Amino acid sequence: MVIINDQQSLSSQTDVVHPPNKPFITSEQIKRMETNKLNAKRILLERQRLYRRRKDDKSQISKGKNNKAFSNISKNCIKYDLSKIKDYKGGYIVDKDPLDQSEKSGFNQDIKQDIIFEPAISLDHSKNIKCKECGSVELDFQFLEIFNVNVCYKCKKALPDKYSLLTKTECKDDYLLTNSELDDQEILPHMRKCNPRKPEWSTMMLFLRYQVEEFAWKKWGGPEELDKEWQRRLKEKELKRDKKLEKKIQELKKHTRTTQYIERIKGKQTKHIHHFSIPITDSSTGSTVKKCSCGFETEEILI
Repeated sequence: MVIINDQQSLSSQTDVVHPPNKPFITSEQIKRMETNKLNAKRILLERQRLYRRRKDDKSQISKGKNNKAFSNISKNCIKYDLSKIKDYKGGYIVDKDPLDQSEKSGFNQDIKQDIIFEPAISLDHSKNIKCKECGSVELDFQFLEIFNVNVCYKCKKALPDKYSLLTKTECKDDYLLTNSELDDQEILPHMRKCNPRKPEWSTMMLFLRYQVEEFAWKKWGGPEELDKEWQRRLKEKELKRDKKLEKKIQELKKHTRTTQYIERIKGKQTKHIHHFSIPITDSSTGSTVKKCSCGFETEEILI
């Protein structure tokens, strides 16, 4: 015989959990869910088939490559003779071809012309070339080779009024010599040097001062005559400049006069304001016409 406590039975009855109310699903919703599941399965199967097919194709391609004979590969190979290949450094640094014999000979001649060979000093003092200023044996052989002047380094620096070098522009401006006279090596020997301030410019022509002065005195008849010629040319330049300035002033005056005249005419022509007469109506057409003293006419039609 089982005795059940009333309190325990009451508590067990109260502890029972009732399931929540489930939402109501219609037949259409169930049908849609089933069709969606079938579509998803179909898409998954198609993807799996594609993946397998691609995997099989790759394996067949790799097998075909590995099965190729070595003879077929060797036919497409290009053989290089490394002993005959020249390294061009990627095309950025190209070695110049060796000069021909004719070019080499010309190049050597240019070098020889630039190099000045100093003669040996003889034990016999009378046979040595001496400076014409102080009698020293230590000559500047560059001046001797180019200008044919016997002068030492000390005298060249001590006498700049005689042995200093002049540029071509200085000879033209100060001594009034022409280009043809300066370019002639027989009349005026000159030294060619690179311009130290502007290396990209053409080479400088340097002349010896006392040689330029001697030639200029012969040409103009002395320093006084050269000064007179220089003053005459300066006056001519001033006259030309004054004439040019006067011409520009006259042109400016003409321009200002024309502009003033145009402005004066424009000032006379003031703005016109239309003053219309009394409107005249036409009974047949029903339009009204207004006229101004200047001849301007307006027509209004009532619709």
